[in-house]
Amino acid sequence: MNQNTLGPIHTFFSLTKTDSEIQLIEKQWCALRTQPRKEDYACLNLKKQKYEYYYPKIEKIVRHARSEKLALRPLFPGYVFVKLDRLRESWYKLNSTYGVAHVILNSLTPAAVPDEIIHLIQEKENNKGVVPLEVIRLFMTGDKVIIKDGSFAGQTAVFCDYTDNERVEILLSFLGREHKVKISALDLEKFH
Repeated sequence: MNQNTLGPIHTFFSLTKTDSEIQLIEKQWCALRTQPRKEDYACLNLKKQKYEYYYPKIEKIVRHARSEKLALRPLFPGYVFVKLDRLRESWYKLNSTYGVAHVILNSLTPAAVPDEIIHLIQEKENNKGVVPLEVIRLFMTGDKVIIKDGSFAGQTAVFCDYTDNERVEILLSFLGREHKVKISALDLEKFH
């Protein structure tokens, strides 16, 4: 077979010098920002467009009108992941997908999420495809914590529970009494 009959394939490989210099471009995970509370709708439309997507969920206790039930909620509210060839695929149409607000970019191309991170989350899923809260929680009930920021910075407390919106409930001793206080989980660290 002569080299001219190979066409673009020959041109592509003739530009590389050695096997170590050949970089196979493959699909990578990228993050999509969804419209508020439209993660499921975005996934439905990504599926219709034949995209491989990943939407990790957690089970959360939802309290309403004196009743409690377990409900599925996003692990990353407002985000889903899609696998695409960032350099070759026309990813602009993702911005027009129903339920998607926009593709998260790094400069002018979709920002890649390392496969290891996605695989780590997938490995933690149980048989229902849900990531158990115990796996992602930084603190457990009864843990001694220290407040890093705010008006109680430097104070130690006892961790009670997680609440909604990235806030936690702690038991803080001050003025001779113990008080339950809600605080951002980002303002705490484990006391060693």
